[in-house]
Amino acid sequence: MRNTSRFVTELLRAANDPTRHDAFHIPSLLQEAIDTITKLRRQIGFPKEGIADDALPNLRAVVETHEPLDVVELKWALREAADAIRALQILVESGFSVDLSKAPNRS
Repeated sequence: MRNTSRFVTELLRAANDPTRHDAFHIPSLLQEAIDTITKLRRQIGFPKEGIADDALPNLRAVVETHEPLDVVELKWALREAADAIRALQILVESGFSVDLSKAPNRS
């Protein structure tokens, strides 16, 4: 995996001017972002599903769409991905982890 800070910078640069990139570059960046977010979440023990306001389903929808996306949607997706990666990297570097065995029973 590439350097996280550089990747976040690349995502933000693409968000600032998504029209500079061809139709294949942004989905490729977003797919790499999804993979990075998933890996970082796994490192800290985040659950795979059931997270309120989870950005991953929306990012996946952007990557998997077969219709042209407008610039606003592309900018949102790129910034959302960069923000998630940056926040998760901070948690990883701080040693934060989620222990679901101590979660309250909601039944």
